[in-house]
Amino acid sequence: MKTAIISDIQHFCVSDGDGIRTTVFFKGCNLRCKWCHNVECISEMPQKLRYVIGAKEKIVDCGKTVTVEEVLQELLEDKRFYENSGGGVTFSGGEPLLQSEFLAVLMQRVKEHGIHCIVDTAGDVPFAAFARVIPYTDTFFFDIKAANSEDFLKYTCGNFENVLSNLRKLVAQNVDVVIRIPVIPNHNYSKEYMQKTCDLLREIGVKRVQLLPFNRLGSAKYEALGKLYLYKNFETMQKSDLTELLEICAQYFDAKIDG
Repeated sequence: MKTAIISDIQHFCVSDGDGIRTTVFFKGCNLRCKWCHNVECISEMPQKLRYVIGAKEKIVDCGKTVTVEEVLQELLEDKRFYENSGGGVTFSGGEPLLQSEFLAVLMQRVKEHGIHCIVDTAGDVPFAAFARVIPYTDTFFFDIKAANSEDFLKYTCGNFENVLSNLRKLVAQNVDVVIRIPVIPNHNYSKEYMQKTCDLLREIGVKRVQLLPFNRLGSAKYEALGKLYLYKNFETMQKSDLTELLEICAQYFDAKIDG
């Protein structure tokens, strides 16, 4: 694949892994998480976001076709910041592994420059997509959005068995995996549900877990795309709201709250 479609490249990110990072947001996702805060990354097609600010309208184009060389050159602009901070590049989305052929080529070029690489994935893709990028990936951020197939289907419209199968294969291959659990009101925000999630992850052999507090950062993008945001009436969580859940996770894993 000679080109890919991305929504954005964000520089100086500090919440997508250690150190100062540049995050590449790939466009296109096969899940439909009800709380998604990167709603502009769901469609693989270019879109226009229309923000109404007072009496004015601001139109933002989202989605552009890029080559490996174009992305690489932009990522290399920040190389000294990666080196000085212990950072690197994070590939996110959307689901970056839906464009795994392009991603593998890009990551190979990035690794040639000694840059740390993270792939942030929801895991519901063929394992062949993982296999393409494993040689160039330092860490996978692997989202676990539910504790069972029924809830996963209800909240994401995805295939939980496929997600778990892929996670088991990564763990079996001793690939560095950090589980990220978005904590969502009226879904998994309870001690009982977190215990079930931990039990599942322990059985698989997971070592590291990060909890991600729910936030409403994507609400304006829903309006700009003319979409209904189901979580508009929920408040953004603070890290302190997750203290009890973190205590449960910390019994079994190297655990922390991120985001």
